[in-house]
Amino acid sequence: MARPRILGLAPHSQERVCAASLALPLSPGEVSAGRRIEVAHNAPTLFGAEVPASARYTRRERPLHWFEVSAEDDAGRIGDGRVARAIAPEAKLTIRAKTLR
Repeated sequence: MARPRILGLAPHSQERVCAASLALPLSPGEVSAGRRIEVAHNAPTLFGAEVPASARYTRRERPLHWFEVSAEDDAGRIGDGRVARAIAPEAKLTIRAKTLR
């Protein structure tokens, strides 16, 4: 269960931290969508432990916004890597999601 929690299921996951950092520059009707995740899970953590994640914006390679990410528990770093997100019109993303099912 630790890898899904690091990537996106936990409230302070790497994916959510990246999404939140792109929320401010969005125009009405736009969303940011995850496009690529490259994360290494380097150490175990106790079940139920708090695992805060951090993200640092590193660059833009059109159309992607890249972040360096990491997660730590009380004993130290448990995972790190990079995440790419793209900004897209919400309506276009919704249509695409429905047609790819």
